[in-house]
Amino acid sequence: MEPWGLSGPAFLGVYAGSLVVALVLTALLRRRKPWRRVRAGQQPLSLWETAYLTGGPERVVDSAIASLIRQERLRARSYGLLQPIGDALPADPVERAVFEAVSAAQRLSLTKTRKEAGRRRAVRAVEASLARRGLLVRSRLDALFTASPVFAVAAVGVARLVNGIRLHRPVGLLVVFLLVTGAVLFFLLRRPSPRHTRAGLKARQAALRPGPTPVPLPALAGAVGPVVLGGLAAYPDTVIKTALFHLPPTGIGGSSSSGSSSCGSSSSSCSSSSGSSCGSGCGGGCGG
Repeated sequence: MEPWGLSGPAFLGVYAGSLVVALVLTALLRRRKPWRRVRAGQQPLSLWETAYLTGGPERVVDSAIASLIRQERLRARSYGLLQPIGDALPADPVERAVFEAVSAAQRLSLTKTRKEAGRRRAVRAVEASLARRGLLVRSRLDALFTASPVFAVAAVGVARLVNGIRLHRPVGLLVVFLLVTGAVLFFLLRRPSPRHTRAGLKARQAALRPGPTPVPLPALAGAVGPVVLGGLAAYPDTVIKTALFHLPPTGIGGSSSSGSSSCGSSSSSCSSSSGSSCGSGCGGGCGG
């Protein structure tokens, strides 16, 4: 008589189907917005917190880049290169993290700046602040909860394995299935992604479109405000935006010489444009 009334191949078929269903349930649990208590009377969100809610750590870095360009602490070169201006560190921790990332390389691409600065403590602290406010969830307990259907399937598989070993049945394929399940669990739990709570989603929606919000939002104005909501693609200065997102032709890697020459051509085009555009685009963005 077959253990549990199922032959080995039949059990593996049921196990594989159950694992697929468990993965679907896990995906649905991760899509749901968890509820967290939001303390009343909180201070307005900072620019960085608002940027994180609307676009994650990359949006925080983009917003800090926009602020540093506006302050003429960073220069936007062509081909998406950023260059520091001066050596004095900004006072704001997030801006300092971005400035240090660019300064360490003297000239860094926008993509690498997002990657390097996004890993720094000051940017991670923004995420932690939102979690304390009840707007984000980033705990491993939440990741374990969402992966619980997969754990349940794995537990049944382990029980079947123990039973098969005790009855001296072949269990080689079951071991393979359990190893696959273990790899899936490792992937699900390796690095829990922060998720908006219901309140965090409402705050995000209120930032993008005026509406009720559980926490006060900051005033979003100037060159940084549009970037907080839409990333550097929304930067109001066309010259700087073009420099940041203009990719080099084939064979040009964005070296120091190519950056200088491209900036020179950008400066010449600036001189023929209007005075206001030239002042903000060349002087603060790519001039020098």
